[in-house]
This record gives sequence, C-alpha cells and structure tokens, in this order.
Amino acid sequence: MAALFVGRLQMTPEEAIEELSTIAQAVFPNDPMELTTSRANMSNLQRAIEDMLERRGLSTTIKLNDKKLATAKCKV
Repeated sequence: MAALFVGRLQMTPEEAIEELSTIAQAVFPNDPMELTTSRANMSNLQRAIEDMLERRGLSTTIKLNDKKLATAKCKV
C-alpha cells in the first residue's frame, strides 16, 4: 500500500506513513482481546481507504490505471 500511495497518489513518504497509520487504527481493534470478523475488518479497511481518497479529492471508485492519477510513471 505504501508503494501505491507514494507512486500512484504522489504522496510523500511521510504522508504515506501517516495514512497507513490512520488506516491501521481504523482496521485493527485497540484491544487485542476484542474479537472481530474478517468481514468487519474488510469493511473497516474499505471505509478507511475511501475516507483517505475523499480527503485527497479523489473519487472512491477511481481505478489505479486511471489517467486522472499522477502523470508520472510509478517508479516504486
């Protein structure tokens, strides 16, 4: 995910790390004893990524090969 954030979404490494941390906090419970299902984790992951895309002004349905993304080729 970090490579996608830096390469395709043109984030700085610091921005990518911050976003990954935010996503991890949204997906994984704070309490290790808290039981979650894979379906709940997937739903949380999807919501977190959609939130990140919206904050960056991107559509939540954009494709990775969409020309609206970075004009430079990903070199990561």
